[in-house]
Amino acid sequence: MSIRLKGGRGPSLVPPSLSRINGGIGYDFVKTYVSGGSASTQSVKDSNRLVYDGAVWFRDGQIIAEGVGAVTLQNLNPEIGTLDFEGRVTRVTEGIMRVIVRSAVGVFKLEIDLRNKSDSTESSVFLSTLNGTLNSHLTDSAEAKIASINGTPSMAVNGKVYTTQNHTSKVYTRNPDLWISQSGAVDLTSISPWNSSGGVTKAGVLISRRHLANSAHFDYGIGTIVRLVNMAGVAFDYTVVGKARHPDYKPYYPDLTVYTLDRDVDASLTPCLVIPANYESFIDVDWTMYTLPASLGLDQEEKALIATFFQGALFIRPSSANQLTFYEAKIGGDSGNPAFLIVNGKLVLVTCWTQGGVGSGTPIYRFISDINTIMIPSADAQAGVSTGYTVTEADFSAWPNLTTQNYLLGDDGLGNKSAWVNTGTTENSKPVYHKLEAAGKGWKLSSNGSVWATSDLGSPDTGHPAQTSAGNEATPDLATFGTWSFTTP
Repeated sequence: MSIRLKGGRGPSLVPPSLSRINGGIGYDFVKTYVSGGSASTQSVKDSNRLVYDGAVWFRDGQIIAEGVGAVTLQNLNPEIGTLDFEGRVTRVTEGIMRVIVRSAVGVFKLEIDLRNKSDSTESSVFLSTLNGTLNSHLTDSAEAKIASINGTPSMAVNGKVYTTQNHTSKVYTRNPDLWISQSGAVDLTSISPWNSSGGVTKAGVLISRRHLANSAHFDYGIGTIVRLVNMAGVAFDYTVVGKARHPDYKPYYPDLTVYTLDRDVDASLTPCLVIPANYESFIDVDWTMYTLPASLGLDQEEKALIATFFQGALFIRPSSANQLTFYEAKIGGDSGNPAFLIVNGKLVLVTCWTQGGVGSGTPIYRFISDINTIMIPSADAQAGVSTGYTVTEADFSAWPNLTTQNYLLGDDGLGNKSAWVNTGTTENSKPVYHKLEAAGKGWKLSSNGSVWATSDLGSPDTGHPAQTSAGNEATPDLATFGTWSFTTP
């Protein structure tokens, strides 16, 4: 069994004759351990890692296409490494593997170095997500939902948003066995299952009470009827009266179109949140290939698919066997469907699909200002209205901020680490810390005036044994507990 080391982004290429395009091809890899080095276990940002000082490794990874449309791959050196249709590379022997990538915007030539490497710098092996971080929440909540399914999870029973979709008679029955509806329901009413332009294709997602978004390369026109369905299965139809592509759009980036509807949507429909511009302060983007945060993506059949969120708007195939049950490659006609993180039971929009395979698109977080100040006003102007609406960014501030390091590392004495966030509030003139498990749930650490003590926060799914310190030092990292200890990151 291989050990995966910290890697990074390989070369990102565009054809010389098409250097104007907003995209390219890259090789995202992990450093797969071969031999050597000395290791120590450390908690770094949102993961627990085995940190090596010097090792022999090679680059094992996946070809990623961004902003270039549909691609086909030709492996010129199968004796060096194998390549599947999603771009996953598996080394056969040491050497240089050459790949031709044909896309809608040109031909790319990619050289992938699969030779052994060694260096004296530190490399890290992912062990687990750090409990109490946003990253841990994303994956743990998905795993908990799948584990709550009665019987053996399957795509046929647990992967479809609806058990009945009759677009002609407008009959929609939501699937009570849907994996995402287990262990706490999630409001899915921002997801459009049908429109009069593409039928079940082209898709669309509600981003305000009067605006939808999808992909510019597969958008619909003025007069299109778009359907949304509330959680009770009641369908509502709206007409597109204004439309704005991103002003810098060239095939296939920034691949975004925003639409103004003829009226505000019904109160039973909930616009999604969007991933905040500062999300990289809460998820270690250099490590998302390894820490494996789960995401939700839709397709033209309204299946609730899982992929591993990598960074920006890139995804990779899940490594979890449970999550792989609900993984499928994206195909033609899936473009425009949304992909989300699920944070505290709410949908947080990451992108709308552009690429097939694992799936990728335009990262919403880079264009929040453009959506709010250019695209929505432009679509409104075409509709002859001024709604004043903007998208709502998800608030990640309750989770550990990996940039400001507003948290302490807790150790239960058995080697289990967790992150405890300084809430910015005080009790008895001392800071209050939370270790979150979900919105408003988890552990609390505060001073009662005499000692530091833990208590349940909200109504956690499982109660926690109380921990108290011997004294009432200024902060918990200066205090002595019976079994627990706290340190700064």
